[in-house]
Amino acid sequence: MVLIKKKENKCNLNLKLTFKLKKQNMTNSNKSEILKQLYAPVSKVELSSVIPGITFPRANDHAILDQNGNIISFCSSSYNLRENSSLYKPLEDLMNFDKIPFDRKIKVVDGTKFYVDYIVRDRVKSLTVNDILPKFSIWNSYDGSLKTTIKFGFYRVVCSNGLTRPHGTEINIARKHRKAIGAEDGMDLSIMSNSGILDSVKVFLSEVKQDMEVYEQMNNVQADVNKILKVAEKMKFSKTLLETAVERFQVETSTSRSLTYINENGEIVTHDGSPTTLYTVYNALNYAIYNCNPKELPEAKMKRDQLVLAEVLA
Repeated sequence: MVLIKKKENKCNLNLKLTFKLKKQNMTNSNKSEILKQLYAPVSKVELSSVIPGITFPRANDHAILDQNGNIISFCSSSYNLRENSSLYKPLEDLMNFDKIPFDRKIKVVDGTKFYVDYIVRDRVKSLTVNDILPKFSIWNSYDGSLKTTIKFGFYRVVCSNGLTRPHGTEINIARKHRKAIGAEDGMDLSIMSNSGILDSVKVFLSEVKQDMEVYEQMNNVQADVNKILKVAEKMKFSKTLLETAVERFQVETSTSRSLTYINENGEIVTHDGSPTTLYTVYNALNYAIYNCNPKELPEAKMKRDQLVLAEVLA
C-alpha cells in the first residue's frame, strides 16, 4: 500500500470530529439575499432601444437587462429568455401540491448562471447503502452560456455531497434558449414545462431502486487506498484532490475515531463508519471533487464526478 503523509491541505477539512455545514447553516439574511439574486427581474430588449443610432449584427441585436437597466448579456431575437420566476417557483408549487418534501440549495454565479438543487426529504431504502436522499438539479442562465438543464442524482447526508447516478440509468434533460415550436433536437418540449419536469422527477423517484442495486454491488467489492491512487492517476487529479480523497477514505473507514454530522432533520448524528469497499472509494473521490476548488462550476464538477464513477466501475 502506498502511504501519503498527512498534512494540512487546502480544502480546509475538519476531519477530526465534525464536518462544517456552512451551507446548511445559512442565516435568514443570507437566504433572503440569494433568493433576491435568483428572482431579480430581467428583461429582453432590442439593443437599438438602449444604444440608438447603431446597427448591430443579427446574432447580437438584443440585450438582457437587469432591474437597473444594466446590460447583462447580448443575444439574438431568437433567444428565449426563461426567467427564474417562471421556472423554479411554479415547480415548487407543484411539488408542494403533490406533497413531495424537499430542501433547496441555491448557487448564483455572476448574476447570470443559476444552479438550484432540490433534495427530496425521503431516504432511499437500502440494506447496505445508508444516508442517501434523491436529488435533482435545475440549471438556468441569462447569458446563453448554460442551457436550461435538469440533472438527477443523489445526496449523501454524511458528507453533504451529490452523487452521480450509476452508468446506464442517467436522466439528463437540457434545452437551449431558442424560440422553437415543436420538437428541438428530437425532444418533446413539453418535458421542459413545469409539469413535464415534475413528471420526470416522478420517473426518477420510481427508478431509485435500480440505482441502489449498483451502489450495493459496489459496496460488496473490497477496495483500499490503492484504488483511489489508481483512479486519481487516471483522472489526472491534482495533489490536493488526491490527498483530500485519501484522507476522507481514512476518516470514513477508521475504527478509532468517530465522525459526526448533521442530518436532514437538523440532528447531530454519529457515523458508524464505512466499509473498505468500492462504494467508499467512490465517495472519497467524490468528496474531494466537491470540496476542493470552489471556483470550479457545478457542471464541471458533475462531469468530473461522472467520469470518476465510470472509472471506479471499470
